[in-house]
Amino acid sequence: MIKQQKHPVETFIGRMTGHWLVGNLLLAISYFLTASIGLSLATVPGYATVVWPASGIALGWILLFGWRLLAGVVLGSFIVNVMNAANHAHIGLLEVGRTVPLLIAMGAALQAWVGSQLIRRYVPNLSAFEAPRTVIRTLVLGGFIATLISATWGVSTLYFFGIVNGDLWLKNWLTWWLGDSIGIWVFTPLMLVWGLPDAFYDRTRAFIVMIVSCGAFVLASLSFLLATALEKSERAGNFEVSGQRVVSQMQQRFGEYDEFSVMVRRFFDSSELVTRNEFQRFVSEWLQQHPEVQ
Repeated sequence: MIKQQKHPVETFIGRMTGHWLVGNLLLAISYFLTASIGLSLATVPGYATVVWPASGIALGWILLFGWRLLAGVVLGSFIVNVMNAANHAHIGLLEVGRTVPLLIAMGAALQAWVGSQLIRRYVPNLSAFEAPRTVIRTLVLGGFIATLISATWGVSTLYFFGIVNGDLWLKNWLTWWLGDSIGIWVFTPLMLVWGLPDAFYDRTRAFIVMIVSCGAFVLASLSFLLATALEKSERAGNFEVSGQRVVSQMQQRFGEYDEFSVMVRRFFDSSELVTRNEFQRFVSEWLQQHPEVQ
């Protein structure tokens, strides 16, 4: 007789993960760790990032274990944003204002809750997370629609508190929305396949999804880092060219000043008496070409 294997949600670890206290702590830790990875890919000022794994972890966790664990999202997001603000401002953790991190954390939790509610309402058979229609609906509702919440709320909060300029609002919003969306597209399926009911759970399939998801995340991260490195290299090259041009212009100017000083000395040496009018006539043309000297 073949012994039926238990899937993770039915194991002791799975039950503890769904416990309101332990589950919230574990979710907060998981959110913090994955968010820290995402922040390494963040744009200035360090809030919007091209890949945000924590959004996918949060949505998957809430779908599996319910809204009682939303506190873990708030706690994890709050801590990571306080530390991020302290690092960018070069101040202590106790000196960081709590309002902005708390508001961003509330937006992250609201996104996870709304995403889970949309999926539960419009994806009737989420337990069989293998039909293309089920997968597409889940990723569209969670990764396209629900992510509008945190991106809009978060960037608007940063703008209201003067952290993001108005001309950078749309750029940061797009980066934030895309980062949350990619995080959900990659990591929410990973969470769900490991938490499928026993009738649908398959360990081999779970490992395949895990490898594909992690590979997609690594590929997206490396692509972003490569693009960033190329952009920095191009900026450094442009800066070097501009610097050389400025130095060349300055050297040319100083050479002209030196030649003018020699001309003035010779002019005075050639005459016993130089009147004011004679000197003005002598230097007038040169001064017109060099107005900065006047």
